[in-house]
Amino acid sequence: MRASRKAMTTEDPIVAEIHAFREKRAKQFKHNIDAMFEDLRRWEERSKAQGAIIVQPPERGKGVPKPATVHRRKPLRKRSLASSKP
Repeated sequence: MRASRKAMTTEDPIVAEIHAFREKRAKQFKHNIDAMFEDLRRWEERSKAQGAIIVQPPERGKGVPKPATVHRRKPLRKRSLASSKP
């Protein structure tokens, strides 16, 4: 279900914080996505060295269910106003 326009214009403080962090991080790396991912890889390696367990997502097709199929209803049949007499 799509969010209403009113809900979209209301600022959620958690979402605002995430956006601010993302922008700060992007500026730190001059919006270079490769540099951001390299920093993430280094962070993962440091965390592993300190004993953290980094869980990798499963490969597609191996235990991951396919996205749900969307079934559309058949459109309703239009009734003429003349045939809707009581």
